[in-house]
Amino acid sequence: MVSFGRNIMHPRRLLSFGFVALLGPVLILPARNRDIKPCELLTPAQVSTVLPQHDAGMVAANGESLIKGVKSYQCSYTTPAINLLTVIVTVAADDAAFGKIAPSESMHSDHRQIKVGDRGWVYGEDNDLKVSVVKGHALVDLELMATGARQKAHALVELARAVAQKV
Repeated sequence: MVSFGRNIMHPRRLLSFGFVALLGPVLILPARNRDIKPCELLTPAQVSTVLPQHDAGMVAANGESLIKGVKSYQCSYTTPAINLLTVIVTVAADDAAFGKIAPSESMHSDHRQIKVGDRGWVYGEDNDLKVSVVKGHALVDLELMATGARQKAHALVELARAVAQKV
């Protein structure tokens, strides 16, 4: 029995009022995909491996998305020299939603594959390096825009690995 003030509702009546529909997504969603705090996915020490003298990070997206069934999270770190590390995690609720955001293999056909998550790639230019990782229904994208970014490829891949382990 559930009590709402003075009214007591039998569990079967809760079903007829749609309470299960309200609780269902909370019960189904894995805890690791709920309440992602994008600027807490990496520690300051981890960020410093690719972006020394960075700020605390700024949340640019905290779950909002234009695609139904998809949540997007973004943290951007900058330095006084205007270098930038962007960490984006996009999470789809199910296969159908993931189909709308999944990267195509042809998109990454010229990129170096990495063994992170279910599949991943590192690509970019000398001063603009990117890592993309697919893990389940989540995409992890990191971009480092800094002088000599390509030289920090290994460290950027390790950051992507750390983020992928948390989603």
